[in-house]
Amino acid sequence: MPCRNPAATGPNDMSSTRLTMKNLTVGKRITLGFSVLLLLVTQLAVTSWLQSNQIGARVRSLNEDNQQVQLAGELVTETLEYRVLNLKHVISTNDTEMAALDQRADTQAQQILTLLATYQKTTMLAGERELADKIEPLLNAYRTVTCRMRKLSGEHQKEPAIALMRGEVAAAYDAFEAAVALVKAADRKSAEATTQTVATGLAAAKKTTVAVLALALLVGIGFAVFITRGVGRALTGIATSLAEGAEQVASAAGQVAAASQ
Repeated sequence: MPCRNPAATGPNDMSSTRLTMKNLTVGKRITLGFSVLLLLVTQLAVTSWLQSNQIGARVRSLNEDNQQVQLAGELVTETLEYRVLNLKHVISTNDTEMAALDQRADTQAQQILTLLATYQKTTMLAGERELADKIEPLLNAYRTVTCRMRKLSGEHQKEPAIALMRGEVAAAYDAFEAAVALVKAADRKSAEATTQTVATGLAAAKKTTVAVLALALLVGIGFAVFITRGVGRALTGIATSLAEGAEQVASAAGQVAAASQ
């Protein structure tokens, strides 16, 4: 039996068996597995960051909408207080009381204008801005006619003042109140739409996170099996090469012993 040189087949063949597994070494498989997992985690981080930014913007928009609804409600409340002061002025017959009511009404009007200015500084859509721009002229018209009514009342011309109150004053207030009601309805609708968008964004973010984590788990398990099987094949190849080498050495030793005899 011809003698084979173990040195010629041992280390090189063993190295080839140990390192090459279907054209991928164990190290490359591990690197590839961790690279894919790192890519998935990075994708999850980027997606979560983008979605959190979108949700944050929607939450800020929702806060703006809620602030607008609150300010519109305060406008109605403060204007009702202004209306009550004017009505008290008409039914009053005391000059001192009417003078005090005049002062309070002017102060109340300034508070309403300040509140309206705050409301108009909030962020609005084009349609909401168009509706909001109609409020101030209607408020000024209401203030103008109420000033005329208080002037008549202060001069003790109660019947003309009451007639004005039931006519122009009532009409001016109704127009102002209707404009504010439209703005409130638009703000409330916008707030509801934004709330729905935030809820949808949160649900989408949750689904994306679960999907990416599930995919990462599956890929991790797949690469673990892939690497384990590759390492097993490498170890089996190494054991086989060692066994063949030992058999060749034993055979060569037997031939040497037989030849020496």
